[in-house]
Amino acid sequence: MMRKNLHKKKLNYNYYDREIVLKKLLLVTLFMLAVGVGIGCVQKPEKNITNEDDKEYLIFCVQNMPMADTRDAVIQLRDFYGPNDPESKRLIGFSRMSIMLFKQSIQEKRDIVNMMFDLAEEFDMPAYLHLDMVHNSPTSDQYEGPEKKFYDDPMMCEWVGFPKPGEKHGPAPRFWNNWGCWFSAPAFPCFASESLQEYVREQLQKGVLDPMMDRIEKLKQQNKEYLFAGICIGWETAIYNMKPGDPFVFVKSEDPPVDVCSRPNITMQQWEMGQLGYGSLHHLGYDQQRLEKEAKEKNITTKALFIEICHKVGHDYTEMLAKEVFDRGIKPRKIFSHTVAIDTVDSTPSTSRPPVWAAVNPYCTPGFTMDNFGEAVYDLKKVKQQIHKADPRQKNLAVAETYFRSGTTEGDYTKFFNDMFDNGATLIHILAWHSGRANPDSPFHVPPVMEGPNLSVTKWRAAGKR
Repeated sequence: MMRKNLHKKKLNYNYYDREIVLKKLLLVTLFMLAVGVGIGCVQKPEKNITNEDDKEYLIFCVQNMPMADTRDAVIQLRDFYGPNDPESKRLIGFSRMSIMLFKQSIQEKRDIVNMMFDLAEEFDMPAYLHLDMVHNSPTSDQYEGPEKKFYDDPMMCEWVGFPKPGEKHGPAPRFWNNWGCWFSAPAFPCFASESLQEYVREQLQKGVLDPMMDRIEKLKQQNKEYLFAGICIGWETAIYNMKPGDPFVFVKSEDPPVDVCSRPNITMQQWEMGQLGYGSLHHLGYDQQRLEKEAKEKNITTKALFIEICHKVGHDYTEMLAKEVFDRGIKPRKIFSHTVAIDTVDSTPSTSRPPVWAAVNPYCTPGFTMDNFGEAVYDLKKVKQQIHKADPRQKNLAVAETYFRSGTTEGDYTKFFNDMFDNGATLIHILAWHSGRANPDSPFHVPPVMEGPNLSVTKWRAAGKR
């Protein structure tokens, strides 16, 4: 009886075993059919696009024209150099001067971002967003202006001195700058002010990053991420020294600057001709007594310590902005800082011209204005050495601003492009594409008559084809 029972159990076991096997085979068959259908539904890319991280960009800045004319300028740029090949390693794109966080409303910034992505998709021209978180020329007829004006709060502005006894803030002058002609703005932003940082982050997130990320997601779905060339989070970021005698600002007390660009007939006042940065130091807990005490402890001059702190403030401001972009999912390769590299050639101490390390942080690619044919001189070997010293992991850099100069040749710019891209550059930003409206002798103009530089562009892009 035991044997019979065992035999019965054995028969039952075989029955259930066969049933399980059949069910498994059925499930596997259904799975393979589903996978097969799924594979059949996947749409393969029309082209084998080069790895996004392998792309190199040559960007032309559209400027000195109404926003409404941007589309015509991009068409002319594309027609002049010809269409891009998405399979190529090298692409020509455009930027728009500029998205100014202190000048435009959140909606105006959003409109510019969306316009640029619209044009990028329509003409297959990569878009590069170059933001300005430093300069703040007054509201013009072209813009409605920001909902909140930081310069209405002196604690968000830079000062040319510490507060006097009984005062809550120091003297906050207008901000003066010279980009071919003098212009002024209501104030210079105080980078170390927590209130200003909060204000800037809001403008950046709502005005730029929200629409930007929506459009990048759309590009991803179309396998066209290459149409986003990157975003630059500054424009020659530094705390300026407006004292007469500073070798990089050129203010003369006997011949004070006159604003002839934005607010005619405004003349710089004598009291405004001072060293900016006291507001930032105040927010960091400094007064004159502490400044002198720490300088003595470090065995350096008070001026040297002041300059050192200002450079650190500029660095931290840049890093804060870069991290805001990074935290939204953008790789450091497509986030750029922007200072100058003059310190590698002329190391005269000045807050106006920060050292290379001020542009280096873990969240972005360090970018610089670089022009050995003009005033923004640099030593590329030293630039790379100082980047490596600041962060040995950083292998890349960007030319955040340069120009085509009259009298230069194809050889000049072929060498320039090769030097840069062979040494880790991922992007070169050229000012500017004017649609033939500007003075051909202006360094901020790329007219077709500049045959030499334009030939170098054509050859550079052709060499990137696979």
